[in-house]
Amino acid sequence: MIKKIGIENFRVFKDYTEFELAPLTVLTGPNSSGKSSFIKLILLFKNGINKLNFNDRNIHNLESFEKCLNWLNEEDVLKIKIFGENEFIEFIYQNSMIRELSFNEDGFLFKYRSIGGSKYEFNNIMIKKIIDDIYKVDFKTSNSKEVFERLFRWKLDSNLGIEKELKHLKEELLNVNRDGLLFELVKGDIVFTEKFSSQMLGIQEELFENVVLEAIDPYSQNPVEKLDFFINFRSHLNSLGVLVKSEFHFRLVKELNIDFSQYEITYSKLGKLIFDYDFDTQLTQQDGKHFKINLIHENYVRRCDLIIEEFEALLDSIFYISPRRGGQKRVLSNRSDNEIDLIIRDYAISGESFDKNFIQDCFSIIKLNGELKIERYEGEISLIYIKQGDRLVNLADVGFGYSQIVPIIIQIYNLHNKYGIDKSSPISLIIEEPEANLHPNLQSKLADVLVLAYKTYGIHFILETHSEYLIRKLQYLTANKEITTEDINIYYFNEDEYVNEKEKKVKKININTFGGLTDSFGPGFYDEATKLQFELLRINKGQNN
Repeated sequence: MIKKIGIENFRVFKDYTEFELAPLTVLTGPNSSGKSSFIKLILLFKNGINKLNFNDRNIHNLESFEKCLNWLNEEDVLKIKIFGENEFIEFIYQNSMIRELSFNEDGFLFKYRSIGGSKYEFNNIMIKKIIDDIYKVDFKTSNSKEVFERLFRWKLDSNLGIEKELKHLKEELLNVNRDGLLFELVKGDIVFTEKFSSQMLGIQEELFENVVLEAIDPYSQNPVEKLDFFINFRSHLNSLGVLVKSEFHFRLVKELNIDFSQYEITYSKLGKLIFDYDFDTQLTQQDGKHFKINLIHENYVRRCDLIIEEFEALLDSIFYISPRRGGQKRVLSNRSDNEIDLIIRDYAISGESFDKNFIQDCFSIIKLNGELKIERYEGEISLIYIKQGDRLVNLADVGFGYSQIVPIIIQIYNLHNKYGIDKSSPISLIIEEPEANLHPNLQSKLADVLVLAYKTYGIHFILETHSEYLIRKLQYLTANKEITTEDINIYYFNEDEYVNEKEKKVKKININTFGGLTDSFGPGFYDEATKLQFELLRINKGQNN
């Protein structure tokens, strides 16, 4: 599961800034401090992460890649880090395209980047770290299953019936060469590796510092693929051993000035394990066809794919509702672009067959007396009522504040009904200015609604808000043990004039178990009421004198 997202050189984020997503992630701060920047980035990524799409501006309202870069940062690239369980991938974008991917797990492991045209390269592959990790495995004392899981990161069911194959693998691994060499130099049945081992090791280390590769053949059946960064990355990482082996032979001939035409470069036992291990089990067969597994694919291709897939699943599970969600219209239409029209349409199509206790519980929280009643005409027109006894009261007559909060409640209900069972990531709803046009009392009760949605449906929220009442209520709910400190992350955006070496542009504030904040908000935000009270006292004192 994606734990955190890091951003650098995007709009207000001149410096690297991390956001850890919680069930309730609150973005707050003064107007024009940049709170919406994180939301816009998420909405931009929802259009695709392989290439940033600025053509469809309806969802994120961003003009162009160049206009998204921070105006004080001289770099022309956007940097994004996506954190998995124990590792992260950093993407570097240039001109809306991914130009570089770096993979880290307890330290940098490799970098893959486009170097122009159809050429790519792996830069600084930490092959020594990969080899050292293999050598750390105790092949003698560990059982076969533990060895396999440690190397290939597969969780094996003990009932798979592959004990023979695992035992064979362990016996093979006991003979893995300990000199760090991935290749052997052979002529017929004679191995000459030891004679040239120091030179071979030096060439090997240099080769893995920079491996230049050609992209997918532009004359292939699907030439569009050559433009896909991820397809090229998987293809090149999978074939890395073959590419390096051929270059290795060329460099050996060139640097030792020996006629190696009769010699062959083969994988050592260590190299075979990393790049080309032939391990035939029922786990490595599909439709009766045998295929090979290797450590590079299982440890890096598969894990990079997993992080990317989880990020795409997270984006696919994020939905958005704007401050213009409500309205005073009495008649709603399917053809309207207004959010409330579409929310009510979705509810009318599917909502009637589901249990509506959640909606009624929310109405009780916000003190809205009555039940939701939708009337549909010709499948095109909706009328939204609150049924109070025998009376039907149009939502437009209940009050503008309620017309703003009711769409949020119904959208939560809709999202759970439509996606709650099938989504691999928790559903998240971005709400901009949830307090818009709400009385302070309703702003406070909105916190209860969101917590109820999280507890009932497991829905997460990203809230961009100025509401002191909403945040204070979340503090109260935490102190009252209705939610935990881990359920809420608050990110405060400072105005630029207050940013300095000690005070960052964005700072993370947590709510402790007693409901207190772990840091203060910036000047002129929630202390405004107190400041005005002191000013009134000063004025009154002056007049009395």
